[in-house]
Amino acid sequence: METFGPIGITVRTLTDPAGTNRVGLIVDVPDMNAFQELTQSETVAEAMRFDGVGPETLLLLVES
Repeated sequence: METFGPIGITVRTLTDPAGTNRVGLIVDVPDMNAFQELTQSETVAEAMRFDGVGPETLLLLVES
């Protein structure tokens, strides 16, 4: 997640103890607009392809 560091985002990675390929992230985002802009960039698209992440598998939740 070195892609997010430059805009102040920190990431904690959670893995499924059953050994599946499911992964969760807890992401601390100080600027949601900057985050949303970055997630639409080719840099993030390339990182997702490298990591084998399909955009259709993402589910974003916001703390209330």
